[in-house]
Amino acid sequence: MDRLSELHDRVIRRILCLVPTIYAVQMSLLSKRWRYMWYSLPVSEFSDHDFAGAILQHKLGRFMDKCLKLRENDMLSVTDNAVTKFKLLPYYSWGSNVVGWFRLVAKSNIKELDLYIIRSGEGKLWHLPVDLLRVRALSHLRLNGIQLKDLHSTSLPLLISLSLVRVHLDDQALHNILLGCCSLEKLLLDSCHGLLNIEVSSISLKFLKIDCCTGLLKLAISSSSIEFLEMDSSACATFQIKAVNLESLRLSDIVLKDIHSVSLPSLVSLSLVRVRLDDQAIHNLLSGCCSLEKLFLNSCHGLYKPEVSSLSLKFLEIDSCQSPRFEIKAIKLESLLCHGVRACFKLNLSSCKTLKNLSLTSSISSEQGLEYAN
Repeated sequence: MDRLSELHDRVIRRILCLVPTIYAVQMSLLSKRWRYMWYSLPVSEFSDHDFAGAILQHKLGRFMDKCLKLRENDMLSVTDNAVTKFKLLPYYSWGSNVVGWFRLVAKSNIKELDLYIIRSGEGKLWHLPVDLLRVRALSHLRLNGIQLKDLHSTSLPLLISLSLVRVHLDDQALHNILLGCCSLEKLLLDSCHGLLNIEVSSISLKFLKIDCCTGLLKLAISSSSIEFLEMDSSACATFQIKAVNLESLRLSDIVLKDIHSVSLPSLVSLSLVRVRLDDQAIHNLLSGCCSLEKLFLNSCHGLYKPEVSSLSLKFLEIDSCQSPRFEIKAIKLESLLCHGVRACFKLNLSSCKTLKNLSLTSSISSEQGLEYAN
């Protein structure tokens, strides 16, 4: 008995949607009822990795040509079996057919577009056709290994999530992209090149992560909607942020040389990990956080005699920060954990009348030299 044929069509489509298109086509041979099922899938996913071994990678282009030709009307939403998700990751082979693929995608009503393109040979990046940034139905866009050049305008009114990884673009290109994304809630910038002065101004953005974007001179954020911000491995000379609803801020492996114009009245949690900053910088940062309850300082450098002053802080953890002295002015502080502090470490807790939990651990075997005043 052909038990596969007994499965409900919805179950079959769900199974086929979980695998790349080449496997969906191959699996359609397992059952007569499955034979043409892949024609109705809402996902088209292609990858060079799926063409290793018996099927050579150079045949991917021909396979994609056939698939997209068969489903062209579905891509254009002419039929009831509309393609809503298009993935090409990763793709190494190049030819004139790639222009035709992107032209078809640009005319479609797809909601999710995921492109990971690696240019073999000369190593030049692919210039993304501007029309792909005007697909008005797009809600999720992920670009990897792309170059955005001469980008003057975009129109992505329904875009919710944007991920740019190893993308080459300048400040104006990023500004123009964000200008055309009035519904954007999530933005990821990872290992992007060419950015010097990032300015993010949005009334819809809730999540922002900047990772490994080296060479930044300035980061300026002005948003009434952003709730979570994370910045990792990205040097930044000037740091300006005004986000009235930001609740969580995490900075790691970065250099903060100049912090000013900080306004974070709703910030509850602040984490600084392997951050280089001086006493004035941390003072300026904390002075703009009137609701801060949790502060984590891990392996921070450049601090000499920092003052942690807060009227709302309840939990403070200091780990492997080689400052000789900390002065804590937090009238609501309940828990303080200090790990890996240097010898002759001095801690002033005279203002902390509500402290319930105190733990001090030196970076040396003996606790000789640890001093605290309470």
